[in-house]
Amino acid sequence: MIDRILGKVVERGGDYVVLSTGGLAFRVSVSTASLQEIGSGEEQMLYTYLQVREDALQLYGFKNREERELFLLLIGVTGIGPKVAMGVLSSMEDDTLISAIQGEDVTLLTKAQGIGKKTAERIILELKDKVGGFAPTENAKPIQKRSASDPRSEALEALLGLGYTEKEATYGISSAEGDDMESILKQALKALYRQG
Repeated sequence: MIDRILGKVVERGGDYVVLSTGGLAFRVSVSTASLQEIGSGEEQMLYTYLQVREDALQLYGFKNREERELFLLLIGVTGIGPKVAMGVLSSMEDDTLISAIQGEDVTLLTKAQGIGKKTAERIILELKDKVGGFAPTENAKPIQKRSASDPRSEALEALLGLGYTEKEATYGISSAEGDDMESILKQALKALYRQG
């Protein structure tokens, strides 16, 4: 197995980078989060996973070991292949994913491309006991379970249900005041409308 690659970034695409090392250039599929941290022309090390199929060899790259471990857990879930797993990792931060699994947040998981309600429930069922050992990354917010009775959490869920991303919804909620879900939601929507 190719455990990791250290090389110069010679090309960046929508979901991949090309690393040049030792006279070879490797095309490596990466998540959106990893891609945002990689600049063209930089020396970069990626942890990798090599998928071997009859018709192709596909290399997947990760910014750290934790992201790769989450990927490996996801592809171990029945019905989830590498492309869907990368879609999940691209749709949310690692710690948000762990939080969603631990908090049994089906709604948040279904925001990822290719994940329906049944698949989200399967992810929770199969991985809830396995993600507890993950330590938050250095820059990460602490993992928190969402409380359904918390008005801010309810407003956040409502925004996610309306199609806003986790980042957008969190931004909207952060500027809202009040103790009831409806007023928080209205203020968040106004803030998002003004921003966008």
